[in-house]
Amino acid sequence: MKMMKDRFLGSILGSVVGDSWGARYEGSYHKSVRIEDFDLVGGRYTDDSEMMKGVLESICANKGEFNGPDMAKTFVRNFDHTRGYGTGTISVLMQIKDGDPWDKPAKEAFYGEGSLGNGAAMRICPIGLLYHQDQEKLIEMTDQISMITHTHRLGRQGAILQACAVALAVNCDPRDFEPHDFIEKLKKIPHKFSPVYQKKLDKIETYLNSPPSPDRIIRELGVNVTAPDSVPIAIYNFLSNSSNFYEVLFASIYCGGDTDTIACMSGAIAGAFLGIRGIPRNWIDIVEDVDTFQNLAENLFELWLEKASK
Repeated sequence: MKMMKDRFLGSILGSVVGDSWGARYEGSYHKSVRIEDFDLVGGRYTDDSEMMKGVLESICANKGEFNGPDMAKTFVRNFDHTRGYGTGTISVLMQIKDGDPWDKPAKEAFYGEGSLGNGAAMRICPIGLLYHQDQEKLIEMTDQISMITHTHRLGRQGAILQACAVALAVNCDPRDFEPHDFIEKLKKIPHKFSPVYQKKLDKIETYLNSPPSPDRIIRELGVNVTAPDSVPIAIYNFLSNSSNFYEVLFASIYCGGDTDTIACMSGAIAGAFLGIRGIPRNWIDIVEDVDTFQNLAENLFELWLEKASK
């Protein structure tokens, strides 16, 4: 149980560390980032971690179950406009604040198509942790949580893929880890993913045999704010550097683009795999409000322990 707690803490704090580091380089072209410049100053997190905090608070308050009105109100209560929220999410949260039902504004966004951004995926690692032994419940919960802000199927599917990657990482033994097996398990998830995700998982499998150039990664996997163009590269960055948390984050930032969210997602997977002991403590300690995130991670672990003992 100590190892499992270590992984819960590693995933939550790894996500916040990745978010904080990546935020410093968001939008940078990959060749402008040098490994010798890769340090952490300030540790201020973005909307990625703030929304994950809301998921943790609501899920723990509701004993591991989804409560749409409560989670939506938690997102609104936590909202800090200085943390880099997307315009679509801001609009949804403000409409909820003004009295709209929690499940209405997101459905009407983007001319009724809903957002396919990575905002649902970036906050979902607590569900991958809590339901790492129950894939059906994981998929159901992730889809429900995504619907508050992201109703487009590609946005929701990206969140499901990210949550499943976190769950698989929690269940992996680093001593005999095989990246190809990890990809095969993701491809066999009992959820009908769009061909765009299936093709990118196939590309990742190819990359593991023959690592591509950063330019090819950017071109074929993407590094932008949509879920299809950020979740796959976060998974690849973990799989190609799984033994070293630092290298996972560096890979997530080196290619540029939406670096805070990509590093946030890859950090969540790597932290679930390596545990908190795989993240240098000085990187964790400098992150803003770290005690709150650590306490919430411990609460999530206790909730899992309670459910697992029944």
